[in-house]
Amino acid sequence: MKSFQFPLEKVLAFRKRQWEAEAAVLESLIANRVHLESERRRIQVAMDEAARRLANAALVQNSRLAEFRMAQSSSKEAVREIGIRLTSVHAKIADQQRAFLEARRNYELVLRLREKRYAEWQSEVQRQEEADATESFLGRFTQRRLALNSRMSAPVQSRAGIPPPSAEPADTR
Repeated sequence: MKSFQFPLEKVLAFRKRQWEAEAAVLESLIANRVHLESERRRIQVAMDEAARRLANAALVQNSRLAEFRMAQSSSKEAVREIGIRLTSVHAKIADQQRAFLEARRNYELVLRLREKRYAEWQSEVQRQEEADATESFLGRFTQRRLALNSRMSAPVQSRAGIPPPSAEPADTR
């Protein structure tokens, strides 16, 4: 019997590459989200630290207060922009998760079909092997039976080479 060949092997490989590509895109989006959240936290911590230092200062000059307000305004704007980008990234992640799951389902569908066909092929191989074994056994059995029958039906010769009377042909007159 020939070896197992799945006709959709190229489709299976394509679906796997597609699933891996979707996974890579999803990982990239998640890494982007983590980076944006980290950047937002860094800015907020810096704003809080600057506010704490300003509050603890005994004497605050107007120029320093104006710098703080400009930095605070700039930081709030940066946090707001990061929030907008995070909202966008969250939506992209949700879309990408759907694409990832769909690609995985498509791959698993073809994989299950391959596994089913492989099981069918194995069953067929097993049936063929059993049929071959049965045929071989019956062939040997038939050969032995024929050999036994031919030995039993052969006329028995006496030691002198004259067949016994029962082995002589009957008189047909």
